[in-house]
Amino acid sequence: MQSLLLFTSSFPYGKGEQFLEDEVEFLSEIFRVKIIPFSYGGRTIPRKLPKNIKVDKPLCLERIQISKLIKTLIASFPEMKKVNLNFRRLRLYLAALRSAGFLLSNKSILEELKALTDSDIIYFYWGHISAFAIPFLPNLKAKVVMRLHRGDLYEYLHDDYFPLREWQLRKVDAIVPISFDGRKFLLKKYPFTRNKIFVHRLGVKNDSFITQPSKDGIFRIVSVSSITDVKRVDLICEILKCIKSYRILWTHFGDGPLRKRLEEKIKKLPPNIVVDLKGFVDRNDIFRFYRENPVDLFINVSSNEGIPVSIMEAISYGIPVIATAVGGTPEIVSEGVGILIEKEFDPKEVANIIQNVLGSSIFDRNIIKNYWSTYYNAEKNYKRFAEFLKNL
Repeated sequence: MQSLLLFTSSFPYGKGEQFLEDEVEFLSEIFRVKIIPFSYGGRTIPRKLPKNIKVDKPLCLERIQISKLIKTLIASFPEMKKVNLNFRRLRLYLAALRSAGFLLSNKSILEELKALTDSDIIYFYWGHISAFAIPFLPNLKAKVVMRLHRGDLYEYLHDDYFPLREWQLRKVDAIVPISFDGRKFLLKKYPFTRNKIFVHRLGVKNDSFITQPSKDGIFRIVSVSSITDVKRVDLICEILKCIKSYRILWTHFGDGPLRKRLEEKIKKLPPNIVVDLKGFVDRNDIFRFYRENPVDLFINVSSNEGIPVSIMEAISYGIPVIATAVGGTPEIVSEGVGILIEKEFDPKEVANIIQNVLGSSIFDRNIIKNYWSTYYNAEKNYKRFAEFLKNL
């Protein structure tokens, strides 16, 4: 059986990277998988994994060797031309070298990488953190694969600069964006990557269950995201306060640093709008909610996205979606699945759209469910991806 070393941010520790829970199940059917997280992500108890998956201690527990930092600094000196005295870029560059230092200082991991054969896979789930070490790795027999999502892909989110990016892309054997929008972005800036880019969508599990719309005169809207600047959850308040003719129950799953600001805005909503902030919950609790409660609409108003797993989850239950047309979102919110709105939308116009959707039969939930099954079904997508890695 082939070996696969999977570098993550904190999975199987921490709260994030929930979508990896499904993917590793399919990877473990083909590979001997070893997971190497960068950190604990705030929680030292690992999530449940298939029995044949091993987990190494987080890389950040390794003591960085100063000599390694100096070597990487010297080797990457040409990168300073891109930094170009920009303080923010300099901070990103130095942080990247520090992240790389943890892996490069880990002798046991480096020896393990060198021992892999040409049928084995080194898989970086993100294009940052541990993946910053890619340009400095010795020549290896195993194939190096790097997935790209949103913050680790779109350079316009970081002063049009991503540390060591061109070096990474030249060194890896396969670049795997999760959307065709990501592929388009890469090809425009790095045309030499054309023959090594392979789009593989993420996916979520589900069965034949379809969430039903409300029938009691209260219309239920759901959103799922962290409460941060990029997710702009507070703008949902601006939309909902324009809706006067419906009783709305808005349920939000997720937490973040801007929660207090959101709570202040919620206090100013009219009495026909009731809000339930659930905070951070396990994804299985969200699935349980979809099974036990009617939901009329899912909403996402982010300023930037890869392809939101939260939307995959919603459409897997047949729930129609309203979302901003940013990043790869237009690839999932297609006609028949939901409605796309402009990034800089008018809250009143979106409120009118919502009122046209609520209580109507504009969307066929079976069509939405079938769209998920065709394009974002975890079993189909991750089996296909595992086979791709096997045959790379």
